[in-house]
Amino acid sequence: MKRPLGAALALGALAVALVAAAAVRAQDAAPTPDVPPGPAAIRGRVIHPERPAAAGGVDVVLYALPVEGTPGLRRARSDASGVFAFEAISNDPTTAYLVGARFADVPYAGERVSFAAGETEHTVEVRIADVSADPRAVRVREVVVRMDPIGGELAVNETVHIENAGTTTVFVPPALRASGSAPFATRLPPGAQRFAMPLGVVPEGVSLAGDELAFFGPIYPGENELAYTYAIPAAGAAPGSTARVSLDRRFAAGVERLVLLAPVQGSGAAPPPGFSGPEDENVEGRSYRRFARESLPPGASIAFGLEVAGAERRPGALELAEVRLFFELDDAALLAREEYHFTVSGSASVVGDREAPLLRIPLPAGAQRLGFHPDFGLQPDPDGGIAVLGPVPAGESVLEIAYRLPPVVGAAEVAREFTAPVSLLGVYVADTGLLVDSARMHRRRPVRGNDRSFAHLEAFEVEAGETVGIRFAPLPPRRGLPRAATVALACLGAGAVILFLSAPLRRAPAAAEVAAPEASAARRERESLVVAIRDLDHDYETGKVAEDDWRALREELRARAMACLREERDAAARESASVASAPSLEPACPACSAVPRPEDRFCAQCGAALAAPDRTHEAHG
Repeated sequence: MKRPLGAALALGALAVALVAAAAVRAQDAAPTPDVPPGPAAIRGRVIHPERPAAAGGVDVVLYALPVEGTPGLRRARSDASGVFAFEAISNDPTTAYLVGARFADVPYAGERVSFAAGETEHTVEVRIADVSADPRAVRVREVVVRMDPIGGELAVNETVHIENAGTTTVFVPPALRASGSAPFATRLPPGAQRFAMPLGVVPEGVSLAGDELAFFGPIYPGENELAYTYAIPAAGAAPGSTARVSLDRRFAAGVERLVLLAPVQGSGAAPPPGFSGPEDENVEGRSYRRFARESLPPGASIAFGLEVAGAERRPGALELAEVRLFFELDDAALLAREEYHFTVSGSASVVGDREAPLLRIPLPAGAQRLGFHPDFGLQPDPDGGIAVLGPVPAGESVLEIAYRLPPVVGAAEVAREFTAPVSLLGVYVADTGLLVDSARMHRRRPVRGNDRSFAHLEAFEVEAGETVGIRFAPLPPRRGLPRAATVALACLGAGAVILFLSAPLRRAPAAAEVAAPEASAARRERESLVVAIRDLDHDYETGKVAEDDWRALREELRARAMACLREERDAAARESASVASAPSLEPACPACSAVPRPEDRFCAQCGAALAAPDRTHEAHG
C-alpha cells in the first residue's frame, strides 16, 4: 500500500494524520466544531496484523470536509476488539470524511469516505503497526527532481519514493535523533532557499538544519512518498540575459534510481555522465526531457546545469487589466474568491521585495482561511493583506485568492480597495440568498454558468486607493411568479371575458361620461403591469425565474402594457372629440361613441351598424 507523506491534500492521508495528531495531543487548543449531523454512520475496526489485542483502546478521529461550510472533527476510541463508530453524521454526498488514528504516538491514515445518495452507513478499516527506530528495512527506491527556470531562479520540486519492507513503522523519536541515523537524508544544493512542503506544513519527522535535510519518519510498511520544493537564484542573470545554474545533488544513503526532469523549452541540457535519455515526459501539462540513472551510491554527487533567464527588479510592474470578485453565501460564512488578471510588459520576468512589492492586495476586515494559486511569491503585507513579490513571467497571468467572511445576517457591506488602477472591475454574486448593490458600480445582465445564476455588477477605471463598497442583504423568502404579474395576468383574462359578455348590453351614454373612466381604468392597469415587469426582472436577476420563462412572460406583460397605453390615448382623443361636439344633439355610435354623419348607416370609426335616422320631422315639414 502506498502511503504519501507530504503529498497533495486530495490524497487525504497526510491531512487526516496531522488532524489525528493534533486532535489527540493538543488538549488545550480551542474546540473544533463537530462534524455535520445527520442520519448516517461510519463504523470501523482498528487492525493490528501482528498483535490483534493492541487494536483496543486506540484513539480514532473523523474529519469532515464539506464542500460548503466549516470542517468538523469528532473523536472516538476503539473497544477491546478494535471496533469504533461515528453515528448521527450527515450523509450529504458533497461531504468527504477522512478517518485516522494514532497509535504509539504515530498517526495512521485510514480511508476517505463519501456517501452516495440515500446511503446511511459505511464500514472502514484503519491498520496500525508497532513502531521501531531501526531504519534497516527502509530503502530509497527513486528520487524525481523536476526543474523549472522561472524569473531569475531555478524552481526545484523533488519527490522521494521510499519503501519500508518490514512490518513495523519506522520512526525515530526526537530523543534518539542526535545519536541515530535518519532513514532518508540529503544535502540541499548551495544557495537553495524558500524550502517548502505541500499544504505549507512540515511534518514532525522532517528536520532542516542549514542545508541538511533529514526525514525521521514515520515510514509505514509498504511504499511512501516525501515531497518538497526549493529555489536556487540565478546569480548574475541580468534582465534580458541568462545565467547558468548548477544543480548539485547527493544523498547520504544513496538512491536506487535518480530521475531528472528538465523543461523542453530553453534548457539546452545534455545528460550527465551515467544517465540515459532524454525521453519526453508530460507533468501537469508541461513538457520535460527525462534523464534517468540507476543506482546512485551513498554520498555520490551529480551536477546538472540549466540556463535561467534573469528577472527584472521592477516594483509595481503588474498592470491590472481586470479584477473579478465572486461571492457566495452558505450557512457558515460568505465565501469570496478573487481573480486578478494582470500583465507584465516587456520580455523579462519581474520581481519585487518586501519594501517595494510588485503588487499589494489589501484584504477586507474579517477575512479568514486565505488560499491562493499560484504562489507568485506571496508574502504577508505589514500593512495587512498580502504582497506579490514574484517572480512573475512576462505577458498575461492570473492570480486567484480565496477567503471566508462572516455570514450576512442583516445588511452588510464589503469594502474592496486596490493599490493599482483597475481597468475593469466585475462583481458576481451567486444565487444563494443575497441581494447586492453598489453606489460605484452599475448593474449588468445576470450571468449564467451550468446550473448557477450570478448577479453581475461592473465598474470601469477604478483608481488606485479608491474604495468600492459592495452592499449585501438577505433575500426575502423565496416565492414563485411575482404577485403583481400573477394578478395582472388573472385580471387580463377576467377583463377580456367581461368585455366580451357585456358588449351587447352596453349603451351609448354621453361621450364625456365614458371616456374618463375608460382612460382611468387603462392607466391603472398599465401602472400595475409596469410594477409586474419590474418584479419579474428582479426575480430573473436573482435566479428565481428561468430565462425562457422570463422572456416569454415579460414580452406578454409589455405587449399588454403597450395596449393599455394606446387605449389611454384613444380615450383621451375621444374625450376631446366629445367635448367639442357636446352642444350637438346628433346620436353617437353605440359601440365607440363616435359621432357619425347624418347619412351614415355604419360607423366610420368602428364599423358598427347605426340606427336608422328619425325622419318624421322631415315628412311633416
